[in-house]
Amino acid sequence: MANSAEQLLLARKGSFASSLLTTNDGVRPVPRIVQLRYSTQLGFYIVASKDSSKIKQIQKN
Repeated sequence: MANSAEQLLLARKGSFASSLLTTNDGVRPVPRIVQLRYSTQLGFYIVASKDSSKIKQIQKN
């Protein structure tokens, strides 16, 4: 059973979507989409994914 703090985060977890710029080669920032997720076994965790199609388009321009 979730406590009151966990219930608040679960109710607002859609508001936590954000993006980060991380550097993988020391030169060019790589945008990553970050989402807050919840699992009954793990609790809260963060998932980050890279959107390479935007990077290719920016490099093309």
